[in-house]
Amino acid sequence: MLDCVSTDDPTHRLFFPHTRSFYQDAGVVILTIDLHHPDSLELCDRWLEDIAAPVLVAVGCKTGAPRAVREEDMEEYFSEKSIPYLEVSLISGEGVEELFYFALKSFLTYYRKEQAEAQCDQTKRGCVIS
Repeated sequence: MLDCVSTDDPTHRLFFPHTRSFYQDAGVVILTIDLHHPDSLELCDRWLEDIAAPVLVAVGCKTGAPRAVREEDMEEYFSEKSIPYLEVSLISGEGVEELFYFALKSFLTYYRKEQAEAQCDQTKRGCVIS
């Protein structure tokens, strides 16, 4: 079973005191960034402080609207943090399917590695996991 939680307007500072309750025990977090909002990139540092999910994907949204944040800046910012970055348009649907396939594939890779490590711990044998 896969539980999903969605919040709107995460750039609003009123959400900050409650962020940990949204992400607690999450396997995957898709951090959506409003490319139309000029402060979006600045607010990412604050959001990233609270996210401790094993799989994190950053997604630039509203690619069809006039941009306030350049794609190059977003890619550089998340590349420096080793966080995958994708862009989607919810109006046209461009990139949405790829986003969910990527997030699911990333989680399955993480989960399989965790299961293999747990088996290694149980057998107390030397294991190489790649």
